[in-house]
Amino acid sequence: MSRVAFFSTLENGSWGGSEELWSRAALELNQLGHDVVASVGGSVPVADQVQRLSLAGIRVHLRDSKVTASHTGIITRLNRALRNTAPAQAPQQSEANDWSLVNAWLMSVKPDFVLISQSFLTDGYTIREACRHNRVPYAVLVQSADDHVWHSVDLIPAVAAQFEGAAACFCVSGNMLKFMRRSLAAPLTNAEIVYNPMHDSIKGPILPFPAPMERVKLACVARLECSQKGQDLLIELMADPKWRDRPFSISLFGSGPDEAHLRRLLNLFGSPRVELCGPAHDIQQVWKEHHALILPSRYEGMPLAVIEAMRCGRPCIVTDVMGSAELIEEGVSGFVAAAPTVKMLDIALERAWQARDQWPSIGQRAFDTIRARLPEDAGAAFALKIAACIQESDTNVTR
Repeated sequence: MSRVAFFSTLENGSWGGSEELWSRAALELNQLGHDVVASVGGSVPVADQVQRLSLAGIRVHLRDSKVTASHTGIITRLNRALRNTAPAQAPQQSEANDWSLVNAWLMSVKPDFVLISQSFLTDGYTIREACRHNRVPYAVLVQSADDHVWHSVDLIPAVAAQFEGAAACFCVSGNMLKFMRRSLAAPLTNAEIVYNPMHDSIKGPILPFPAPMERVKLACVARLECSQKGQDLLIELMADPKWRDRPFSISLFGSGPDEAHLRRLLNLFGSPRVELCGPAHDIQQVWKEHHALILPSRYEGMPLAVIEAMRCGRPCIVTDVMGSAELIEEGVSGFVAAAPTVKMLDIALERAWQARDQWPSIGQRAFDTIRARLPEDAGAAFALKIAACIQESDTNVTR
């Protein structure tokens, strides 16, 4: 069996939806007998999921994540530091972007194959380059991207070469793949779409639709981070008398850095229809009590919240960014706002409101869509794809 290394680029949080697919694949490969190691961003306290990897026998390296930078800041500095030679030191970076530390980790682990899980498209330059420098086969998994965040123009050829040189380039939505090809000006013939796993608790039959609907309850299940998830747009929208005067409410489930900011926004706009409800520890219970999902994201990959809500038989009202709307047929299995703005959300939500008597049947079609298109065990399916990459890499080495 092979030694397989997983490198997650997530730095600014203990865990997130972007970590579910690679971690489940890691556990699966570990059970199949592969020697699995992982490098993850350090956090205090250590996430339960990280401890689960360790308890399963996976050697976990917790990186120092104290020094961090924005995506654009990282790329700007990497562009200067790596302009001419790859193994150069980019100053003031987290450990994930420190060439000497990443290269030293790779050389100490000596993996036969590396899976790089990127929480964002512009992550991962250093580990990809370290793999190329040490001639270690690797594949890339990209979890999210933003049409407004690009690589520096003179870094694009090097990044494109890294992606083209991967054994496989996995991403979680078709729209993201289109953007990647456009932004990197590369065909990415090695690219493939994979799906994130659902929570185990919702893999049974469709949940009965909540009744009655005299008071319509929407849920927004997302990290409390307005720059990505757009909860601020909902608070402003719900201040409109049209929505404030209807029997209607939105529950914001999640935790994150913008909780205090959202509370201030609630005071500013006076939106009585919006409530902060804390983390959603029981996702099935959320959908037993709520009629539909609303997710006003500004950028995405393929949100777990959408997949899980549809799997529970709930209509979704989403913005048309990357994979958010990819599984939804307008008016048939959900509703799509043309852009993440208050105006466009208002238009989409009004369409949904007028069709609310059809929500049970729309939810059924959403459930049918997920059952037909997504694997029941996405982690196991992804592990098989990684194993195929490893086998192909071994064959190429033998040749």
